Amino acid sequence: MMKYLLAILMVLTVPATAHDMTHDGIVIDHPIMHPALGNPTMTVGYMRLLNKTDHADRLVAVRSDIADRIEIHTHIMDGEIMRMRRVDGVEVPANGKVAFAPGGYHLMIFGLREKLIVGEEIPVELEFERAGTVTAPFWVEARTAPAPADEKKHDGHGGHH
Repeated sequence: MMKYLLAILMVLTVPATAHDMTHDGIVIDHPIMHPALGNPTMTVGYMRLLNKTDHADRLVAVRSDIADRIEIHTHIMDGEIMRMRRVDGVEVPANGKVAFAPGGYHLMIFGLREKLIVGEEIPVELEFERAGTVTAPFWVEARTAPAPADEKKHDGHGGHH
């Protein structure tokens, strides 16, 4: 009995490992989205893209049945103010990486069609210029820090659909 109890305790104390997948030399590392805050039809997604090939690639589109649209955004300094802006794509350098994280590139997910539940997996299509389209599972994870104010109200994004 003690042997089984120790085995269970060992499994429960092992840290969770990051989930990832590889498609045509592009690693999609720890793709996540958070449950919506403030505006229940909008949220954000993050991941790391690692390019294990000798040629650059470019993420050009993101889609999912969970939302009306998903846009690739970045933060830029406009004088003294940090603002989010939609971008048409993100280059992933040869043998390089790009982080989608708070304060940098991120996915803005608009028009959520259902409530996101922590622990569920959401299929998301990522379209690359060279590697083509791949469906990656994005995990819904609880926030570890408060959402930025611009995510809660998301001012200044009208007009770029």
